[in-house]
Amino acid sequence: MESKENAAQVHDDEPVEALLRDPFGFIQERFRTALTEERAPRDGDWGIREVAHRLTADAIKFNSLPEINASGGIETIRENVLVRFRGLVQDMYEPEYYVGAYEMDEKNKGAGSTWITTKFKESIDVRGEIRDTVLFERRVLYCVPVPGEQPWVGAQVNNRGDSAAHLISGNSGTKRVREMDSMETCEASPPVPAEVKAMLIRPDIERIKKANAGEHIAPDTPEQIGDGEVQEESIEQLLNFPLVPETRSPCIVKLYGEMDDNLKLNDVVEFVGMLYYAPELGIEKRDQEMQHDNADAFATSSFSEEASSRNPVTSLVPRFHALSYKVVSQNTFVDSTPTERFDDGLEKVRDISLEQAQRARTKLLEMISGALGGDSFAAELVLMTLISRVHTRTDLLTLGKFSLNLSGCKMDSNEQHTVSGALSAVIGKICPSLAHLPLSVPSLNARSWTPKKDYVYNRLRSGPLQLAANTILLLDETMLEAGTLTQIGIRNVESLKSLSTLQDLEYDFQYHQMRIPVDIPLIVLSDTKSIIPVDVSITLRRTSAPVIVDVSDDDLKLIRSFVVGARMTAHKISDDASADIEAEIITARKNDKCLTQDVLHLMLTMARLHALSSGEKEITKRRWIEMVEMNRLIAERARVM
Repeated sequence: MESKENAAQVHDDEPVEALLRDPFGFIQERFRTALTEERAPRDGDWGIREVAHRLTADAIKFNSLPEINASGGIETIRENVLVRFRGLVQDMYEPEYYVGAYEMDEKNKGAGSTWITTKFKESIDVRGEIRDTVLFERRVLYCVPVPGEQPWVGAQVNNRGDSAAHLISGNSGTKRVREMDSMETCEASPPVPAEVKAMLIRPDIERIKKANAGEHIAPDTPEQIGDGEVQEESIEQLLNFPLVPETRSPCIVKLYGEMDDNLKLNDVVEFVGMLYYAPELGIEKRDQEMQHDNADAFATSSFSEEASSRNPVTSLVPRFHALSYKVVSQNTFVDSTPTERFDDGLEKVRDISLEQAQRARTKLLEMISGALGGDSFAAELVLMTLISRVHTRTDLLTLGKFSLNLSGCKMDSNEQHTVSGALSAVIGKICPSLAHLPLSVPSLNARSWTPKKDYVYNRLRSGPLQLAANTILLLDETMLEAGTLTQIGIRNVESLKSLSTLQDLEYDFQYHQMRIPVDIPLIVLSDTKSIIPVDVSITLRRTSAPVIVDVSDDDLKLIRSFVVGARMTAHKISDDASADIEAEIITARKNDKCLTQDVLHLMLTMARLHALSSGEKEITKRRWIEMVEMNRLIAERARVM
């Protein structure tokens, strides 16, 4: 009986093994099996998705798939192997039509004609005469590595062990090293060789030659362009990363069938599929291809601008053909495998004991307090911000958010670390993604911080605020000096205000504006009171210089689980406390006519966050009383700002 079950299991695994062994061969075999002589080829699933789902459910096989931005990078991945890619949906292109199947004449081989599918492939490899073709449709996304994702996330969730070694070419390419440090996200991008820059500009031969010669052709940013003027794209504009520098690779992801119905902008998605990457495509070969296709006519057409911007060379932006995908949360990158993230019930909270929660809380507060110069009360408020999330939205209210301003953060001349740098380092160790941005007049005037539609290139131009949900936004206002904001700068300040107060951002589509809901906890560090309105603002009371407190790896893992667990845990008000809290609110409103509904919602949010940060799932009367005392201390510090 057992042998029959084992045999059935082996037989059941054969399609999965075939898909792993030769993805394109497996797809071709399924296509030909579905094809009949009575009808032309139709776009269909052919049972491929079901096999891909079975692969994602097999922990050993699925976890062995290489992640394209893991150690080694895309240069080490061979063609025709299954790989993983996780990224943020930065832009969504219009659906595209492609030759999904063609009939090739093989009479010279005595085999008549054969139908071949190009589904999940980037190009047609024709070795005979094409008799007929059929067009299919697919969706196209531009996906970038998750902005601000911390290096420890990649080290934790990418290739585990040597199980994927057989899928990777061991001697090709150069190992990529992620160079971004959580404290240095505002530095300039690494230099790009002139030859590469020239290759990446839109396909105009004359312009490429000028770029090679170092000639300046046009303005660098869309905001600097006059009416009817077209600019050359810099390497940064072409890659369209929300945050720079970034050493990981973006991808143009192509989806098939009805897989993408629920995808939206700014989703974090894990894809499984095949990568197409052609590092040999250089300037000379590209020039030849453009001349062959009548490049002069192409370069003068309006389509050339869009085509080159949306479809850069694969050596810069590889193509990823997805067989399966899953929308995930940044919270799930703490203590989880790829297989677990593909499971249903993805947002499950990993339970830790109350004793473990208390230990994690103590260690975390010690780290935050050290970064804030010994201010333990401010550390409590930072912790509450880290675990905050939007849990309810209405037309008028956004409940659950908690934005914080800490003033008095300017660096003294004798200090080794800034408050901004130390706190950034601490948060980067704890939270999967962090955006640490300077707030200054030049940075606000430089470009739009929210996405803006570029109709010349038909792309959504990204901005620093296009972030994944649950990314911690740390704004450094300590370098802000007097200056004049341009129209762009004014819009950026308004965007930051909207993010802080409503947790939404306005995307500029030129002819209309679209408000996109976000969930980005905000901390503003400033010298005096911030220009950004926040829920709570206090002045730091430092007793020492900011320091970065080190903890053990085991404690770090525990702290990460604690923060994620507190953020995702559902809360409630205990029956015993509910009546008492209601009575206190009624009394407070009678004594203070200025106690508005917004203030009461904030008090309830703070009570909830205080309870969760203490490892509790209920708001008790004790935590409510402690929250009232916290509000008194906040008001006391506000009077001296």
